[in-house]
Amino acid sequence: MNIYERFATIKAQIKELEQEQRAVEVLIVEEIKGLSAPMKTEYGTFTKVVKSSYKYSSAVTDLVDEIKKKIAPLQDKINKAQEKIMLAQKKEQENGIAEKEDKIFLRFIETK
Repeated sequence: MNIYERFATIKAQIKELEQEQRAVEVLIVEEIKGLSAPMKTEYGTFTKVVKSSYKYSSAVTDLVDEIKKKIAPLQDKINKAQEKIMLAQKKEQENGIAEKEDKIFLRFIETK
């Protein structure tokens, strides 16, 4: 087995394990959701994390829409400013003023 085949095999194994991990996580969350303190085990500490979200009334959502309409004209000015910045950056790149730094990474796409 060459290094490329080995890499692809490991990548597939990781994908399978991550799917299994997500399934087991659902079971653990169900078990610990009533706990008020972290559950310590010989394998580590499992802590319940609560993320709250809100659904607002139509009064608030209408207010948000109204404000978005008022600030929409500013978006053109923001876009023009961003374009000006990008042009200045491109000019420095083309003239050799901007310092280029290359980083090399590995990208792998598994065969389906």
